[in-house]
Amino acid sequence: MFFDIKHRLLPDTEPFCQGAQDEDMAECMAFEAYQQGCRFIMATPSDSAIQNALEDPDSEGIPSGIAKKYHSLSRRIRRSMPDLILGLGCEIRCSSGNVEEIIYHLNKGHYPTMNHTPYILVSFAEDVTRGDLWFCLEQLHRAGYMPILSHAQNIRTLRYDIHEIQCLKGNAERGPDYRFKALIQLDTLSLHPTESNHWSWEMIRSGVVDMLATNAKNSFSHPPHIQEELAALDRVCSPDYLKAITWGNAAKRFLP
Repeated sequence: MFFDIKHRLLPDTEPFCQGAQDEDMAECMAFEAYQQGCRFIMATPSDSAIQNALEDPDSEGIPSGIAKKYHSLSRRIRRSMPDLILGLGCEIRCSSGNVEEIIYHLNKGHYPTMNHTPYILVSFAEDVTRGDLWFCLEQLHRAGYMPILSHAQNIRTLRYDIHEIQCLKGNAERGPDYRFKALIQLDTLSLHPTESNHWSWEMIRSGVVDMLATNAKNSFSHPPHIQEELAALDRVCSPDYLKAITWGNAAKRFLP
C-alpha cells in the first residue's frame, strides 16, 4: 500500500496544470493512484490557493470554499473507491520573510495541518540558505508545529550532506539551540534511475527519508507515479524501511 502525502487533488483551486481543474480530473487522478496501490491521499492545495479563497483574514478556520470542495470530492471518491481515504493538508511555501505570517494563518486555522495533526508540509526555494532554512524550521517548531520538509531532494544547501539532514531530523547534534526534529519527504518522480536523481537515491540508502509523495498536479503532464518507483525501491530497501516510508511513518502520524 502507498500513503501519498502530497497531491494537488482539490478541484479548481490552482492555476492551469498546477492542480485538478475539476472533480472529473480529480477523480481520474485519484483512480490512477488507486490502481498503483495508493490507499490514502492527502489533498494538499498550495498556500496561495488558500489565500485566494480566504475572504476575511481575521476569520477562524479553513476557508469555506476549500472545505466545501474537499467534502464534495471526499463523498465522490468514497462512492467510486470506498477503500481510498482522502485527507486534507496544505503545502506551505516558507521563507524567513513570511514565516511569521505563516504562523498567524496556522494559528487561525486558515492553513490546514496534515489531517488535523500538528504536522505541516513546508517547501522552500531551491536556493534557500542554510541559515534561513534552520531559522524557519525553528520558528515553526517553537510555535507548536512539526515541519515536514517537502521535496527535500531539491534543496541545494542540503545536497550530499547527510550529517546536516540528520541534524534536521534530530538524530545528530548541531548545537544547543538546534534540538528539534523535522521529517524528510521525497517526490516519487525523483526516484527515476537517472544521473540527476543520484542524490535522492543516496538519501534513500542512508535511511534519512521519512515519507514519499507523488506531488501529482494533473492527469496529463504530471499524474501520480508510484508503481515503477516502488519496484525500484523494493530492490534496494529492506522490507521494514520500505513499509515505513511508503505507509507506516505517515499512517502513524496522520491517522487516528
